[in-house]
This record gives sequence, structure tokens and C-alpha cells, in this order.
Amino acid sequence: ARRLPLLAAGGYTPEFEWAEDYDLWLRTARLGKFHNLPEPLTAYRIHAQAGKHTRLKLSLRDVIRLKIHATRSYGYPMTPRLALNIALHCALLPLPASTIVWLFKHVMGIKMHAPRD
Repeated sequence: ARRLPLLAAGGYTPEFEWAEDYDLWLRTARLGKFHNLPEPLTAYRIHAQAGKHTRLKLSLRDVIRLKIHATRSYGYPMTPRLALNIALHCALLPLPASTIVWLFKHVMGIKMHAPRD
């Protein structure tokens, strides 16, 4: 990423502690061109000590809050697909972390190690 657009977007903020990268991407994307490359350049892997892993439900909660916030404050439209995505994320919250990890691994193909519930 280019430094100036990240600074123009306001950099990291404490509002979405467990989804701060996603928040910064959403704010930066409003400023101009933002591309999602068709081929993966990295593999998304979460190890047992990563914050995304140890604080899985906090991260999930912040992602839900951020998606709703983005429609209200950042000007992103609440499409049927986004509403379904938020609803599915909400459905994950009451599940044990190990079940969420299993779903991510087997449905989404994300490499994660099972946490202790």
C-alpha cells in the first residue's frame, strides 16, 4: 500500500481493535483506486497464538460492527449480499470457537489451528 493514502484515510483507529486492518482498507478504498488481485499472493493462516485466533469472537464481533458502521458512516450500500454476510457472521457468535474454526477450515478453506474453548 502507498503511505499517503493510508495517512489520508486516518491510519489505524482504536474503534475496531480486532478488525483494524479491515477498517483501514474500507476507509482507504473510498479515496480512489483499490484493487483486489485475482491471484492469491499469500496464504491466510492463523496460528494458535495469533490475536485473530485467541480473540476469535472479539474479532468476529468487531467485523460485524464494522460492516454495519461502513454502511452508515463510510457510504457503502447495504446490499442483500452484505446483509446475508452480516447475518451469517452473527449466527457464528454463539458457537464455540473450535466450531467456528472448523467452519472456516472446511467451508472457506482458511488454514487455522483449533483453539481451546
